[in-house]
Amino acid sequence: MTTSRWNDEKLDRLADLVSGIATDVQGLTQKLEETTKIANGNARAIQAIADAMAEAAEERRAAAEERRKAADIINSNARVIQAIADAMAEAAEERRAAAEERRAAAEERRAAAEERQEILGIIMQQQSEIHGMQTENQRTWEMLRDRRNKEDNPNT
Repeated sequence: MTTSRWNDEKLDRLADLVSGIATDVQGLTQKLEETTKIANGNARAIQAIADAMAEAAEERRAAAEERRKAADIINSNARVIQAIADAMAEAAEERRAAAEERRAAAEERRAAAEERQEILGIIMQQQSEIHGMQTENQRTWEMLRDRRNKEDNPNT
């Protein structure tokens, strides 16, 4: 192997080369620091986005829970409304049946009143006939009594 001697020129070139490398390393170090700052900024931004996403997910979960509760209330209200509607329909049917019963009772009362009127008419007719018969009986009685009196007292 050959040994070469370091002269000033080689040493200057080496120093220039080392100086260039140091400058490059310094530039790279600066770029690395800038990249690190950007990466740290990106990490903070990513964390903020992740936090916001977690918060949004929690809000969506809470909203879904509220919607479920609202749906439960709506369903409960629907059952109550249906029960009220059923009760109202039943009450309407009961009122209709009661009205029908009242109408039938009124018809029965009207028929009974007509029957009473007919009976009263028959009674009045029979009373009139009885009165006529009493009058006729009274005349017949008087005639028979007068005849008997004449037979008993021919002079009168």
